[in-house]
Amino acid sequence: MQVPLRMPVPLSSSLPPYYLSSDSVLIPPTYSPEPTPGEECLSRPSFGRPLRTGEFKKTNGRITLTLKEQADNPPAPTYGPGDLVAGTIRIQGSGTVTEVVLKLSGRLDLATAHGGQPIELVKDSYTVWSDNMRFLCPASIPFSLIFPSTFKYGEQHWPLPPSVQITPPGRPFTYVRCIYTMSVVVSTALHPRFSLWRGEKTLSLPVNFRPTAYPPRPITPDTNLLPTVKTAPDEWYQVLCNIGHQLELKNIHCSLFIPSALIYGLSDSIPIHLQISGPATKLMQLVRPPSANSKTQSPVRVHLMRRISLFVRGERQCRNITIGEGVLSILPPPICYSEKCGPHEASIDWAGAVQCESTITVGTFDSGMLYVKDFIVVSIPAWSIEHKHQVQFVSDTWLNDPGPVDRV
Repeated sequence: MQVPLRMPVPLSSSLPPYYLSSDSVLIPPTYSPEPTPGEECLSRPSFGRPLRTGEFKKTNGRITLTLKEQADNPPAPTYGPGDLVAGTIRIQGSGTVTEVVLKLSGRLDLATAHGGQPIELVKDSYTVWSDNMRFLCPASIPFSLIFPSTFKYGEQHWPLPPSVQITPPGRPFTYVRCIYTMSVVVSTALHPRFSLWRGEKTLSLPVNFRPTAYPPRPITPDTNLLPTVKTAPDEWYQVLCNIGHQLELKNIHCSLFIPSALIYGLSDSIPIHLQISGPATKLMQLVRPPSANSKTQSPVRVHLMRRISLFVRGERQCRNITIGEGVLSILPPPICYSEKCGPHEASIDWAGAVQCESTITVGTFDSGMLYVKDFIVVSIPAWSIEHKHQVQFVSDTWLNDPGPVDRV
């Protein structure tokens, strides 16, 4: 006996339809944009980037390239992985044109003190018109294509790295540059009767490749840890900093509190709270004012560090650079003595924020032979302590935050 197969019903994200009553009156479905009494909103996603409605236009001689869906007056057209590249190519005097080719290229240059290595990322070519189409070349040719998202290196596919140039100062020498270019090549016959005699005109322009991503949740609007850690504990993430194995610091405990998403936008101001507890006699070293000869302006430091790792000719090289400096202030009282642990135990709290420098335009990424990792670093120079905690930076910040009420 054969049992008929039951096809799964496809899920739909559309809203319920309207219905007709017996009097042919439209009755709205039972849904509302806001919670009704007895209901609550558990989550609400952020909205994406506003639709770009501008155009980018460049002219070289008789060739004009217009790209749609760009920001107003951009310095260069910008695309992300899988974006639609659409526009038109206009040619003055198109009667002698024999072929129009649109090219997209990408190149990654890596160099160290031991040598360099260029890597071809993209080499795509599209014939948008040719004379074998049996009609004259039009003055305006529309086109569309998909910007690639990966490249092949060896036997593996990797995400395309963003447009970037990194030349950190100091040693060892490191140089990173990733560029993308779009070109229009127009071939023409030098004489209408002798189409084999051809000439070429080229229009080229740089393209900014910028993968876009958003944090999974917003940063709490209340940046004061102490009042919110009990009422909204999910908003904070506690990092237990490694003090090391120094015998004189065995009773010292250091905790860093940061927003719990651990994924932040490049423009986000990240609230931080640092708490150090232990013997009061030891903590006094962190509240004494620095001497006139001391180069240390603060007893503690929280900053953002970026680790750039590249493989050149089979060798790996890493460079660490600072991409943001935290601003901290000590919370009163300078030393809070603990009644539970006795008069000899105390704690110190600092609060502040840290943010990426404005020169940092790309987030964390991994493209195989070049990858970037980011860390929040806690340093206590007086005790030779440095603890790194990995975080991730993305291109955009959370948009249209609905507020803490909707994040139950």
